[in-house]
Amino acid sequence: MTSSDETRVDPLWRSWEGAHGGWVAGAALAAVRDRFAGGDRPVRTLTTHFLAPVGVGPLRFSGTAPVTGRRTATCLFTGHQGGEPVVMGSALFGPARSGPAHEGLPSPDVPGPDDCPALELPAELALSHGSCTSARPPPTAPLRRSPRRTRRLGAAA
Repeated sequence: MTSSDETRVDPLWRSWEGAHGGWVAGAALAAVRDRFAGGDRPVRTLTTHFLAPVGVGPLRFSGTAPVTGRRTATCLFTGHQGGEPVVMGSALFGPARSGPAHEGLPSPDVPGPDDCPALELPAELALSHGSCTSARPPPTAPLRRSPRRTRRLGAAA
């Protein structure tokens, strides 16, 4: 069984690079759910692989269901824009089954963020990992005005 479905990417759901991944994954799921799972099987897993940024405009999904059983259906899909693949993935549809019960362990009793000691970073570590860290004034520190910047913007000093 093979089919295709098209949707349009709304500009409100994009960032600098392209459409938000969650929106694209949801659009893919909507495109394949009714066609391959019959709409009566809940989604168990959804995996998406982004091959390129998804732009505004038409996004065409095609898919196939290589395995469809009595309880589950597996679907493979590809999303294309401008004839190029931009997203690929798979979805597994089927009812949940009972599994082993797991109570887990209770959370440990730990102090809150304000009660934790400050972390002092050794100077040699700070210098060797400088590109991975940033030093900023605390958010409560007053901001200093720069006279040069004020003049450059044309405002009165």
